[in-house]
Amino acid sequence: MNQSITYVPFSYKIMIPYLLLIILTEIIIGSYTYTRLSNSSKVLTEINMKMTFQQITDNIGYQFHEAQQISDSLFQSTEIQRYLALEASPFEIYRITRDHLLPLLAAPLQLARNNIRIMLYVKNERFKEVFKDPNVGIQEKSSNLLYYSRIENEDWFKQLTLQKLDNQWMQVDTDLNQNNLSLIRKLIWFNDYQTEIGYLRISLPLEELFQSLDNVRIGEQSIIVQVRDKTEDVIVYQVVSDGEQRIQAEESYFTVKHDIQGTGYGLEILVPDQYFLKDARNIRNVTLFVCVSSFLIMLIIGIFVARLSNRKMRKIISYVRSLRSGEFRKRIQITGQDEFAQIAVAFNQTASDIDNLISTVYLQKINVKEAELKALQAQINPHFLYNTLSSINSLANMGETGKVSSMVTGLAKFYRLTLNDGRTMIPLVNELEQVRSYIDIQKIKYANRFDTWIEVDPLLLECEVTKLILQPFVENALKYAWHVERLTVKIVGRRMGERIFLSIIDNGIGIHRSRLHKINTDQLPDSGHGISNVNHRIRLRYGEDYGVTISSFYGGGTTALLVLPYDQSKSSQIDLTTMRGEEA
Repeated sequence: MNQSITYVPFSYKIMIPYLLLIILTEIIIGSYTYTRLSNSSKVLTEINMKMTFQQITDNIGYQFHEAQQISDSLFQSTEIQRYLALEASPFEIYRITRDHLLPLLAAPLQLARNNIRIMLYVKNERFKEVFKDPNVGIQEKSSNLLYYSRIENEDWFKQLTLQKLDNQWMQVDTDLNQNNLSLIRKLIWFNDYQTEIGYLRISLPLEELFQSLDNVRIGEQSIIVQVRDKTEDVIVYQVVSDGEQRIQAEESYFTVKHDIQGTGYGLEILVPDQYFLKDARNIRNVTLFVCVSSFLIMLIIGIFVARLSNRKMRKIISYVRSLRSGEFRKRIQITGQDEFAQIAVAFNQTASDIDNLISTVYLQKINVKEAELKALQAQINPHFLYNTLSSINSLANMGETGKVSSMVTGLAKFYRLTLNDGRTMIPLVNELEQVRSYIDIQKIKYANRFDTWIEVDPLLLECEVTKLILQPFVENALKYAWHVERLTVKIVGRRMGERIFLSIIDNGIGIHRSRLHKINTDQLPDSGHGISNVNHRIRLRYGEDYGVTISSFYGGGTTALLVLPYDQSKSSQIDLTTMRGEEA
């Protein structure tokens, strides 16, 4: 049964988790932002309220402190104590009251900022009372002199003395009706610090004392500011910003409290929670708008990117199919620095590598054949053959039949090993035999004027190597290194790890440093008399990690080092007695 499968591009498939991730991210970030901003707004408002309220509290506290200072100045006045304890004639008492006592009571009033009433209750009834009607509210600054007997039977005074309270702020007598607050303080005689000589009462109108509370505003919300007596836990003064002296029972309030230092009173400000909820709603609406807007923008961007990616992906797929069909010359043209551009670069590089590899394999085979042909031609060069035949002819004319036979045999063996049935890889032992044949011919030619030594690890003799890699170095030594009476050429073969090291060492003239550098860097036209050919063939066969390195000390000999890979499967032990020992 045929089923139609709807093709959905991969770029569109990833849109679903992409959108889900965006929605989840928006929810998390939106919730977190809303919570943090709401809390931050509330905390900032609280801090502003506390700072403002602290200033108001400090201002009110200053007025309490001002009244306390007036109280301290009167309490510490020794003149007032001396006058109150004085026993004199009525006229003298009248004069002292008029000229001294009342001015002393009135003097601190000049320092007060608000209207204030000072009442001094004295036990010495020789003084005449001087006062204004106490049932009238405080309309101005005034000082009064009254008898102690006016208060000693009052309930509030009895309670005050019973609890042994002194220097106390409280509402007494007419204060509650007149909306005043009084500081009550006992005066004592400093001669014994025990005798009571009277009581001092300083009264302040609450409207003036707490008038700074009337200006407290927070936005458009109705707030409540109140003064609480912490001792009695009662409210002595209250201001509501909308003018209504009430608290809504159904509303919840945020409360800030501050104590008035040096008194038993504290200030409280009550802000409806609706004030904070209003800011929270605004923050919520803004956050929601930002989240929805950003989601829509990301959605549009996602669709655009998906379509663009799908177009590039289709293009890459079409070129991959072309590559599978054997079209290696096509190249993808995608600009940019993204993954698609990197895929295009990788594709183009792969296609180019495949194309180059196909060409390189054929070219390398051709280069190897050409290099081997050149090496073969170098060995079968007419000069060597002519010189050898000329030497054979000379020996024959001189009747040296033994030497003629040896040279002919050596020459035949040399060319047989050189041709090697057309094979390019031969065992190392055969390569050494080919060198030995060449040396035998040269020994006869040069009348045994040089020595040769071959020291090769027996395990390496069956390892296959590229043919014709040793003879060129022996030939170079015989041609160019001879400057001593007797030349020595030594061939050493060793294995180190996975490599074979073949060294051709002579004690000849050596090579000048400048020429040595050119030989090692392949800068000579003749490439160092066959050295470059050997190096080139080794690298073509085994890679750039192998090859030939020439080291020499001018006037002290030359060493040619050949590095080849070691093939353990081709190793065996062969007796080298025929290859080494006596002068080869």
